[in-house]
Amino acid sequence: QHRAGSYETLQMPDAVNRTYKATIYLCTKREGAGGSFAANVAARAAAEAAASIEQEMGGAGGSAMGDGFDMEDELLDTSLSPEQIRELEEQRAAEARERAMEQEAETAEIMRAQYSASLRNKLKQAEERREEVSTKNSELQRKIVTILASQKRVNDTNTPKVDKDADVPNHESEKQYSDTLNSILDAHSKFKYMCAEFDRVAMDLQKRLDDKEAKASDIAESFSEFKAEIALQAEHSRTGKPIAKRTVQMFQEQEGLKDQEAVKVRLRNINLRMILRKLELSLRAKEQLAEGLHLIDFEQLKIENQTLNEKIEERNEELHKLRKKNTSNVQVLTHIKEKLQFVSAENSITRDSLASLDSELSKERDLLTKAKREKEALRAENAALKQKQGFTNSDLLVVDFESRKQELISMREKIADLKQRYSLLASVVERADGE
Repeated sequence: QHRAGSYETLQMPDAVNRTYKATIYLCTKREGAGGSFAANVAARAAAEAAASIEQEMGGAGGSAMGDGFDMEDELLDTSLSPEQIRELEEQRAAEARERAMEQEAETAEIMRAQYSASLRNKLKQAEERREEVSTKNSELQRKIVTILASQKRVNDTNTPKVDKDADVPNHESEKQYSDTLNSILDAHSKFKYMCAEFDRVAMDLQKRLDDKEAKASDIAESFSEFKAEIALQAEHSRTGKPIAKRTVQMFQEQEGLKDQEAVKVRLRNINLRMILRKLELSLRAKEQLAEGLHLIDFEQLKIENQTLNEKIEERNEELHKLRKKNTSNVQVLTHIKEKLQFVSAENSITRDSLASLDSELSKERDLLTKAKREKEALRAENAALKQKQGFTNSDLLVVDFESRKQELISMREKIADLKQRYSLLASVVERADGE
């Protein structure tokens, strides 16, 4: 049984391993490990924030740093029990969280003060703008009154005979103008109120979105760290060796690329769905007005809808092909890795045999050099013996030696024949004497 981080690894019995022909481990998560991991992440973030604050404040944070080092010395003390170490870690995390919360409260107060100051400045500017606009409005109203009065005088000069009720339309026009001006002012006020309301809603939504994005990024980072921790703690079923950090980083990079590709595909899918929804809505709207449409337009819309459906099917097929290709690439990669391991094992065996052959070759080369040396010595000895002979350097002496040798052989043969003849004659003479 092996314990590392937030997990416990337990090796399965030998019967199970023999059944699957591999060493199988069971990895289980300890109770409360997720909360402790989140607390550690929060403690690290709080410690980083406290460190940045202490760096900004200078010497004011010396005592806090000293306390942190004392706490680290207490954690490094091997005489403490695991429960005491856990209590010290929890105390340190709690202090870090309190410091982080205090810092967040201070930053929130500063931001609130800045926001209130900016709102006061904007209010002051709006009041100044309102005064300028009111003065311009009064000037424009005076100009309009003068223009209307001049138009009235012109009309009076052009039409000398006017009834007693001629002033009524002018009063009605002035009333209409004032009503229109009031409606415009009301519309402006409503527009400003709606803009402010929409801005408030947008700010609330943006704040919620920022919170969600921050939580999502924290969860993604913690999940990536969790996966990296699990990957680094994993062991190979055959060799029992842990996975290298370079391999884990390569897997993380590949996963990041695949996530980016998936995000692009999702965005493309969302865009196509929105286009499809718009087209369906437009088609429904046109179907409602089908009385005014011709048959050709309806058929054209059907053809466009069919082409869009075909495009969507093509995109889905491409997505399916990409997923299939991804799985095939993973399978090919695993096969290549296994083949690489097999080839590396064969390469090590071949290296061993090559080393043995090299040693044998070196021995044979040593024997060959010794034989060559003996050959050279014998050749030198033979040459010295040949030089000792007197006739070795003269061809005539060699020919004379050979001729004399042949004559000597022939003379020896004649002597042998004469000896035989003499013995024969001697035997004949002895026989003759005996008779």
